[in-house]
Amino acid sequence: MDLVRLQNRPLHKRARYADTDIHELFMTSDADVPTLETRADIHSSMFQVRNAIAHPATLGKNAQAVLEAAQQARHTSFLATPPVLRAAYDLSFGIRGLSLMHFRRFFEGVEVQYTTDAVNMVNFGRSNSHQPAHPPNNIGEIVDAFDILLYFAKGFYNTTVCDFIKTGSEFIVEYAAFARPDASTCTMLVYWINSKLGKFRSLIVASNIQAAALVGREFTRSDGHLMELYQGQQDRRVAAIVASGPTRPAPSTKQHHPREHKTAQASLVPKELLAVLPKQGNKAMCMRYLSKKGCTGPVPGKCFDSNRAHFKPLALPADAKSWIDKHFLGLASDFSDL
Repeated sequence: MDLVRLQNRPLHKRARYADTDIHELFMTSDADVPTLETRADIHSSMFQVRNAIAHPATLGKNAQAVLEAAQQARHTSFLATPPVLRAAYDLSFGIRGLSLMHFRRFFEGVEVQYTTDAVNMVNFGRSNSHQPAHPPNNIGEIVDAFDILLYFAKGFYNTTVCDFIKTGSEFIVEYAAFARPDASTCTMLVYWINSKLGKFRSLIVASNIQAAALVGREFTRSDGHLMELYQGQQDRRVAAIVASGPTRPAPSTKQHHPREHKTAQASLVPKELLAVLPKQGNKAMCMRYLSKKGCTGPVPGKCFDSNRAHFKPLALPADAKSWIDKHFLGLASDFSDL
């Protein structure tokens, strides 16, 4: 029956991009006939957002033509699958599914086989849904993804959007210069970034792009949402340690020199506090380093404890700040913003 319908359906003149209204391009015809969907669906908010964020050179042009051109553009250095480009068209970050990590650098010579075998690169329809982005392994991958997004944005979005993305990128670069968070914290950080990119879009819908641009001011360590996420992460770590029950250190038969014994005693903190300290690799943050007393390491720049590291964290747990205030005279002026 489907084949009979297909043979007898009326033929339509094939439209060129320049002659086709954007609504018509994204709508499917002959709904009762099985067809291979290759065109993107649109929603009312997409036009509002796209018109507000589009690069001047793309304004008024057919949407699918813009997406296909972006897929082949020199400023596209990520795996530009149709679902990712379709979402990028109107900044569908955060709860709408697009992630900063969809813009991680694509190494064509290494990953081209994956593209050929696993990804449909020509179907821009909703049936070709995007896959969740791989979480970052380290802060460097977040910095790189932001760079790739910004480079792409310069040919795809207008100056206001590019400036907003640049603000976020600069924040991450500055943060990466002082800290090396673990993979769990990096994943949390990407979630927070995605929420800001998504908030930018939602404010365009609710108000205008000028109001959305103000979201750039929220790329700070003291952002309320970031602090909530960070505190939640620390609470979960503490709960996991408490649930595991008390542990007793194994007796040591190693002989300690007086200097080593003094260091070990000086570095003791409650295990609940130690669990929530930010980490750089497998080393916990040195609280003395952030304090007015400073770290009493054997040489400048070297921590007194081989299990601690000197760096400025993304945020400082409240318990850690209280400990520093009580034992080390409070935070040093360089870290007073924590």
